[in-house]
Amino acid sequence: PVPSSLLCPDAQFADLRPGIVVDWRRVRLADQLGVGAFGAVHRAVLLDSDGGEEERVVAVKVLTAECSASVQAE
Repeated sequence: PVPSSLLCPDAQFADLRPGIVVDWRRVRLADQLGVGAFGAVHRAVLLDSDGGEEERVVAVKVLTAECSASVQAE
């Protein structure tokens, strides 16, 4: 996980829960909603964590390779 303070230091973020991590195998990316300097935002479906059939529609930001590399270097 990347601390949000490194992504955009002049913005304020609120996490839903500390330390929340989502396994990418539970995410199904769908259509792209937009693109910005840090990456693309996609509509996605988050599958239930216990293997059930419940799904939740979410937005997922996929960072560009350049942004990911610069954040990891810090």
